[in-house]
Amino acid sequence: YGRIFRGDKVLHAQYFGAAGAILYNDPADYAPFGTTPDQVYDQKWFMPPSGTQRGSAFGGNGDPLTPIYPSTDFMERLEEKVAPFLPRIPAQPIGYGEAQVIL
Repeated sequence: YGRIFRGDKVLHAQYFGAAGAILYNDPADYAPFGTTPDQVYDQKWFMPPSGTQRGSAFGGNGDPLTPIYPSTDFMERLEEKVAPFLPRIPAQPIGYGEAQVIL
């Protein structure tokens, strides 16, 4: 995840032609005392190797398909292809344990 918002990472990946994005936490930031079972959750409050962040890659407020208006059943919606700042590539969060295997 690094120092910028996850949605910006996905948008940067999209801008530079990536087909998708895999997001994972750096254990140096989320398990600063090590990744052994005695140093992460459920013994401490630091993220375990299988932990992932949750949240959106959308950088705005509310529903991106009904900007400025409430997202109700009768509200007209934008088409996904014209919604601003909505990522067009898939992004998958994974735990740093899985990232270590891949890397």
